[in-house]
Amino acid sequence: MAAALLVVGVALSAEAINRVLTRTSEHRRDAVELARAMSMVTDREAAVAIARLTTLAALPCLREEDFAALHTQLQATARPPGNWFLLYDDTGQIVVDTLHPFGMSPAHLSRNRTGMMASAPDFLATGSAGGGGRMLWFPPGSGPELGAQVRVTAANGRHYGLVEVIQVGHLTDILKSLGEDTPWTLGFADRGGRIIAAQPTGSLDIIHAGPEQEGTILVKPGWTTTRRMAFHRSALTEGTAVVRFVESDPILISAGYVVGIIAFMLALAKVMDSTIRHLRADIARPVRKLESALRFASFRRSDAEARLAGFWDHAEDGLLIAHANRDGNVALVAANPAFWRIAGRPEPPETADWMALAAQEAAALRAGIRRCGWEGGSATFIQSFGAAGHLRQCEVRLTASGAPHGTPSPVRRVFGIVRDVTQQTRSDAALAESRGQLRQARSVAGIVPWRWTSGMGDLEWLDQPDGEPQGTIPLPGMRSVHPADRDAMLLELNSALRSGRAAHFEIRICDGTSALRFYVGSGGIVHQDGHPCLTGVLVDLTDRRKTEEGRDQAFDLFARIADTTSSVLYIRDIVEQNLIYLNRRVFAVTGYDAETLSKIGSQGLRLLVHPADIEQFDRTAAMALSLSDGAEAKRVFRLKHHDGRWRWLQASETVFARDKAGNVTQLLGSLQDITEAREAKQGLRKISAQLLHAQDHERRRIARDLHDSTAQLLAGASMSAARLQSLLGDMPQPAEEELRRLGDLVQQSQREVRTVSYLLHPPLLDDVGFRAALDWYAGGLMKQTGIAIHVHITDAIMEQRPPRDVEIALFRVVQEALSNAIRHAGCATVWVSLQPEDEQTLLLMVRDDGCGMRREVSMHPAHGRAITEFGVGIFGMSERIRQLNGSLSINDAEGGGTIVIATVKAQA
Repeated sequence: MAAALLVVGVALSAEAINRVLTRTSEHRRDAVELARAMSMVTDREAAVAIARLTTLAALPCLREEDFAALHTQLQATARPPGNWFLLYDDTGQIVVDTLHPFGMSPAHLSRNRTGMMASAPDFLATGSAGGGGRMLWFPPGSGPELGAQVRVTAANGRHYGLVEVIQVGHLTDILKSLGEDTPWTLGFADRGGRIIAAQPTGSLDIIHAGPEQEGTILVKPGWTTTRRMAFHRSALTEGTAVVRFVESDPILISAGYVVGIIAFMLALAKVMDSTIRHLRADIARPVRKLESALRFASFRRSDAEARLAGFWDHAEDGLLIAHANRDGNVALVAANPAFWRIAGRPEPPETADWMALAAQEAAALRAGIRRCGWEGGSATFIQSFGAAGHLRQCEVRLTASGAPHGTPSPVRRVFGIVRDVTQQTRSDAALAESRGQLRQARSVAGIVPWRWTSGMGDLEWLDQPDGEPQGTIPLPGMRSVHPADRDAMLLELNSALRSGRAAHFEIRICDGTSALRFYVGSGGIVHQDGHPCLTGVLVDLTDRRKTEEGRDQAFDLFARIADTTSSVLYIRDIVEQNLIYLNRRVFAVTGYDAETLSKIGSQGLRLLVHPADIEQFDRTAAMALSLSDGAEAKRVFRLKHHDGRWRWLQASETVFARDKAGNVTQLLGSLQDITEAREAKQGLRKISAQLLHAQDHERRRIARDLHDSTAQLLAGASMSAARLQSLLGDMPQPAEEELRRLGDLVQQSQREVRTVSYLLHPPLLDDVGFRAALDWYAGGLMKQTGIAIHVHITDAIMEQRPPRDVEIALFRVVQEALSNAIRHAGCATVWVSLQPEDEQTLLLMVRDDGCGMRREVSMHPAHGRAITEFGVGIFGMSERIRQLNGSLSINDAEGGGTIVIATVKAQA
C-alpha cells in the first residue's frame, strides 16, 4: 500500500510541476498577448491618424495654400482629445498650429516648437506626396512625444508636412483601459527605449528589449519571485509596448509541491493501512450496493452528458467555460459553435484559445471572467464581436461556480452566455429616436395628445408617446375653452363614444392673453382596463389660419390687379405641364375661357400654335427653363383664335418658383395681342417702300427733264450769246465783257444742271452698272473737295450684276455716307468697298479717317424698324436697307474714323 501511495504521490508531484510550469508559460504568454494588444491599439490609433491626415491632405484650401481656411477646417476636424494639427514647410518652419490662433508668424510658431521639426526637411525630400504617411517621434524635451505626418504637394509644387500630434495623455488613457483589470505594470516606449507613457504613471523609466519583435526579458531575479517584462515592438510606430509582471520561482514551488505531496502520501499510507485492516470485513456489502448505485449514476451521467452535448452544439447563444485563478490567469476551456459564429469565425478552431479571438474581445472577456471568478456572483456587460463592417453588439453574462474537479482550489470555474443583441439594440435606438422625433415634431406642429372617458368634465392631457399622462408641461384645462365651444365639444365626444365612431371637433382656447387660439381635435375609441375611452390629438391651427387669410387677401388683390391689365397674365407649371392661373383677359385674346385652357394645359395650348412657329415656340420655351431670377424671355408666335383666325401674340416669361435643387418649377408670364400692331407696321413698311420707289421715280423724271429740256435750253442760250457776239462785231469794251460774262454764266448753269441731273439719277447706273456710276460719282467729289476716295469692287460682282433695286439702294447708301464724311468727319481719305460676304449676301463698307461717331447705331432685320435717332440721311439709308431685309451699322473704326457696314441679299 505504501509503495502504491508513494507512486501516486510521485505522479501527483509530476502533475503539480507540470501545472506550475504550464501556468508560468501561460502567465508569460498572457503578458506578451497584452503587450501585443497594446501595440495593436496604438497602431490602430496611428493608422487612424494617418488616414485622417491623408483625407485632410486632399483639401482644396491646402492645395491652394489658403492657410486661414485650412486652420478653420483643421480646428473643425474631429480628433481624439488633446491631439492637435501642425503644418510645416520644406524649411522646417511651422505655418499652421491649431493650438494657436491663425495669423501668428511662422517664425514665432517655430520658436515655440524648437527642436520638434528637426527631421521635417528629410521627410519632405524623401516622402511621397498624398500618401505613405509615417510616424514622427519628437526629440526629448520638445513637448510632445509622438505624431503622424503625411507629405502634401501644393498646386505650385511646394512641399508641406501635415502633422497630427498625439498627446501622451491619450496613450496613457489607452494603457488605463487595457490594464484596468490587471495587476501588471503597462508602458509604452519610443524607439530609443525611453518610456513615454506608463500605468501606473511613473512606474517605468527605460527598457532594454532585445532585437526580436516580441518576447520576454528578465528584469530583476529574486529568491522566491522574479520580475520579468514582456514586450512587443510595433512595425508602424517603431515604439515598444511593455508589460512588467512578477512570477514565482517555478522550481521552488515545484519542490514544495513534491515534498508536501510525498510526505502527505506517506502519512496517508500508514493511516490507510491501519484502517483497511479494520474495515475490510464490514465493507463488502456496502461496496456492492455502492457499485450498483455508481452504475446507475454513470448511466444518468451519460444521459445528462448527451443532452448537454446536444444543447451545447445547437444552442443559438454562445456558451463558454473558463478557469480563473488568483494570479490573474484566465484560461478558455471550451466554447460552443455559436460562440465562434458570433465572434466572426464560421468554423470553430481545433482548440479553444484566446488567440482565436480579436485582442480587444479577448481582453474584455478575460477581464470580466477574472473579476467575476474572484469577486463571486455574476456579471453582465455589452461587448462588440466580429470583424470591421460586421460588428455585432452582444450581451455577455458570466456566472462563477466552485473550483472544477481535479484542479487546485485557487482555480474558479466561470460559465458564460454570449447573446447577440445587435438587432434589439438597433430597435431600441430606433424606438428612442422615433420617440424623440415624435415629441419634437409634435412640439413644432403644435399637436397636443388627449384622452377622455365618459363622465369626465375635462380632457386628460398626455405628453409621452406611449400614452403616459403628462405631469411636467402645463397645458390648458377645460376652463380655458371658449364657453361657446365647450358644450358642443362634450356633445360630440359623448356621441362618438356611444356610436363607436371617430370624434371630430373644433374649439377655441385662450392662451393666457386676450388672443384666442384655434384647435381642431380628432380621436378614436380605445379600450383601457376593459373600459372604452376616446384618445386623440389637438392640432393648433391658429398660425395656419392667419397665413391662409393673408394668402387669400394677397391672392384676391393680385387677381383684381391682374384682371384690370390689358395683357393675359398666367402662371405655367413646368412639372405638371399645366396652367395654374389665368386672368380674365384670356378670353378676349384667345377666345377660350380660363377653365378650358387650364384643362388642356401648356401642351394642349401648343396644338393651337401655327405650324411654322412650332420650332421657335419650343426653343424659346426651353430657354425659359435656364433663366436667372429677374431675367425675361420673350417669344412671338401665331395662335389660332377660337373664331378660326390666326392672331399674332407676344409672350414674356420670368421665373416664379424653384425647387430645393434650384430648378425652375413655375414661370410667370404675360401674353399680348400684337396682331394690329404688326399689321400696322407691315402697312407702314409697304408705304415706306412705295415712297422710296416714288422718290426714285421722281428723281429719274426730274433728272430726265433737266437733261432733255433745261440743259438743252441752256445750251441754246449759250449758242445764242456766242452768235450775238459775232453779229455785233466791234463793240464797247464794257458791253463785250458783259456779253462774255453772260456766256460763262450760261455754260456754268449748264454744267450745274447736268451735275444735278446725274446726282438725282446717274444714267450710268441703269446703263452700265453700279461700279461705273460709283467711279463717276467718286471722281466728281474728288475734283470738288480734294478728298481722296478709293473704290474697290470685286470682279465677281461685275460678272453678275445685282438687281436694279439693290444697286440703287447701295448707291444711295454710298452717296449719303460720302456726303456725311465730307460735311461732318473732317477726313482726308475715304475707302469704299463692295464684296460678297457669302454666296447670297453682299457686304458694303464705307470707312473714313475722320473724327468718328459719338455712339454706335445699328439696324437688323429682327428690329423691324429703321434708325430714327439721327438725321433724315441716316434714316433714309437704314430704311432702304430694311426694305431689302438687310442690316446696317455705323461704328467707330479701328485706328480712328467711322465705318458704315451694310449687308443685303445679292438677289432681293
